[in-house]
Amino acid sequence: MRLLWMMVVGMLCVGSPALGQQPPGKNAAAIEATKETQRAVLRGLHVLPRTQETDRLNLDEAIQDWSLDGRITAARITSGKTEMTGAEPGVMSLASLKPLTALQNLELTAVAVPDLKPLGALPKLRELRVTNCAKLKTIADLATARALTRLHVENAPLGTAAALKGLTNLTELALPGDGLKDAAFLAGLPRLERLDLSRNPQLTDIKAIAKLAALKYVDLSQTGVQDLGPLADLANLQTLRIPKGLNLKPIEGLRGSGVAIEEL
Repeated sequence: MRLLWMMVVGMLCVGSPALGQQPPGKNAAAIEATKETQRAVLRGLHVLPRTQETDRLNLDEAIQDWSLDGRITAARITSGKTEMTGAEPGVMSLASLKPLTALQNLELTAVAVPDLKPLGALPKLRELRVTNCAKLKTIADLATARALTRLHVENAPLGTAAALKGLTNLTELALPGDGLKDAAFLAGLPRLERLDLSRNPQLTDIKAIAKLAALKYVDLSQTGVQDLGPLADLANLQTLRIPKGLNLKPIEGLRGSGVAIEEL
């Protein structure tokens, strides 16, 4: 069953229609959805209930009819087994999020999106978590998401994350299971403190990590990495997860300095 819901954090919905009041021209199912959504807004939980109309249209209506675009600071969109309607069969569009200029935190789970438009244009977006979005082929739209400090994209067939090289405010980055083959883009992320590149078996070269002096946590488990030398001088490192059976001699100094090293 499809679920599509958004959470409003610590915001008052001043200016929304009175409870029970509905915009003209709605059918009975949409009117009931309007009432339930308004009740949810008053509870601080903004829910987009399923009606006879498409999920995408519900999202559009919720933003337009209740003028919540300036009040929503956090949102979560989840799709179940049934894919949502969008620009083409089986694909959902995130275009409805464009007016949410106050959005700071967004989670997308199992949503059928091929890209992340228009997230790169959201000026206050600081935290983004994308999980199990199997149709997501690119994160190039995030190249302009300069405010991002935390980014988690998991189990998406990306192949590359080169578009992230200019996101210098990132302090936490997780890209597990994304089919990455190259980590050169990391050289442009000097503020990174936590890095998860696990479950990318084709990833072998991690030379760029040597420049990330702020790193405290690194997960390279289930990757194709063989040479741990680039990690040797990470003075702030506290936890390191690596594949089993590697030559640990290049990082003997880390073990001696108390770094927790896990072989997985």
